[in-house]
Amino acid sequence: MKKQEEEEETEEEDQRKRKEEEDEQRKKKEQEEDQRKKKDEEDEDDKSKEQHFDYAFGKLDRAPNEFDLLFSPMHVGTNHWALLVIHIKEKEFHVYDSLRNKLRRDIPQYVEELKRYLKGKHIDAEKWPLCYPDPCPQQGSEDDCGIFTCKYMECLARRGIQDFPFSQDDMPYVRAKFALHFIKAYFNAQERS
Repeated sequence: MKKQEEEEETEEEDQRKRKEEEDEQRKKKEQEEDQRKKKDEEDEDDKSKEQHFDYAFGKLDRAPNEFDLLFSPMHVGTNHWALLVIHIKEKEFHVYDSLRNKLRRDIPQYVEELKRYLKGKHIDAEKWPLCYPDPCPQQGSEDDCGIFTCKYMECLARRGIQDFPFSQDDMPYVRAKFALHFIKAYFNAQERS
């Protein structure tokens, strides 16, 4: 009887070990599958970023390194816009963010991806610093980031403007001015066609 009990215990132990091994193998396969899916998603995201950069910089009539400044509006987070300015001659990246948060991870990640892209275009930006210049007007509402981004570009493109001569208080006027500009452009295009 004792021998039979020992055999049963041994059999139960063997079954338990087999089950543990099967569970371990199943978990390992699931982890490998999860890693493969994650890699596929990252590869797809990299392709998407590459296509974005190709679209943005492929329209240039000259090589990127022939410009002083390149503007790259960035959609960061889930619903926020900020401006990345690529200073080719100064060899720096400047971020103008109306909700400044230097702890954001998505902006440095975007810049790292852009550095890889630029390297493929014969611009070695690997050691270029990421700067957050001051002054940089900050928004006081939740929905003006796009207007701030456009206004940063407008001021920086004009070069003669010192600092940024606008604030949150100017946003209703700036919105109306931009809307009028777009309406005029629409009707001018309609007249030409």
